[in-house]
Amino acid sequence: MHGKGTFFDPRLNDPVQFPIAAANSLGNIQNTPDLVTSKLAALHFYQLAIPAPRPPKGSFDEDAAARGKALFSGVAKCSTYHATPLFTEAGWNMHSAFEIGIDDFQANRAPDKRYRTTPLKGIWPHTRLTM
Repeated sequence: MHGKGTFFDPRLNDPVQFPIAAANSLGNIQNTPDLVTSKLAALHFYQLAIPAPRPPKGSFDEDAAARGKALFSGVAKCSTYHATPLFTEAGWNMHSAFEIGIDDFQANRAPDKRYRTTPLKGIWPHTRLTM
């Protein structure tokens, strides 16, 4: 987005995976003055303080949700990675396809070839079908 700040991601310097980014040094951008970096901590705090939206009453099958919750916390072991209260991992939440037992098709598009443990809190707006 080319804000007036500092952006550093050395993974983008790989000319094989990201030839355009590497050729244009997009993994190491520094602006003077830096108008962004000093505001990032407050922005992060604000983002974490926003409560997750709750699904409207009647917008999902409560019996199916109860079965899913039992599976999530039980045999499927989803709660190992999607831990409460955020329903994601604290700290480093990036995993190789091998670690989570799936193919690496999507992960190979990312700079570090990993998947992020998706935060599940408030996910319902992302799963609704619109007609």
